[in-house]
Amino acid sequence: MLVDDENDEIIIAVEVHGVKTEAVKLVDDFLLIKGPYWNALFGIEFMKKTKNTNCLVIARGIAQAPAVLAVNYLLKNNNIVDVIVDKGSTNTNFIKYYTRANIISDKLNLYENKAQQLFKDSLESVNYNIVLICGSNALQKEVLTCVNKYSNANVVLSNNKEMCCGEGICGACVVNNSSGIPIRSCKTQISYNN
Repeated sequence: MLVDDENDEIIIAVEVHGVKTEAVKLVDDFLLIKGPYWNALFGIEFMKKTKNTNCLVIARGIAQAPAVLAVNYLLKNNNIVDVIVDKGSTNTNFIKYYTRANIISDKLNLYENKAQQLFKDSLESVNYNIVLICGSNALQKEVLTCVNKYSNANVVLSNNKEMCCGEGICGACVVNNSSGIPIRSCKTQISYNN
């Protein structure tokens, strides 16, 4: 989630859901970490080109973890970053603690109608170059509907496919494209242009 070079620290966020994440929780001496690979986000090429503009980040729950790294990257490139956060089951606003982004709201459930209105109002009031959506596939679909109606921003999405090795070796992340060709989603970048 965050690398603190000055204090030689790597900060990770883990939400326990199964055997692997339970094992991470139980570690008390050392943990080997590879990354960040940036493969938690689809549309990374849009972020790399985004400078001196407005960005909107919508994040929920543990999906805030890749959003923290992305927000700090966008801020480094002199972007104005507005954020709508739903703490979800984590009950924590990681973005508030680990970035200097402008928090529009962190009090809403992003699946409620009030959130849809906030998305609409935000997209209509500011010309965003990029919208980053970090959350479930259902949340991404809802937000994409608003982006399609009220903005022509490029979209970056969290990669919600189950990952295991993160190297494209084990096959846990494989999905088939529309032609039936298997794609390792931990290594393949897809883009969504609006």
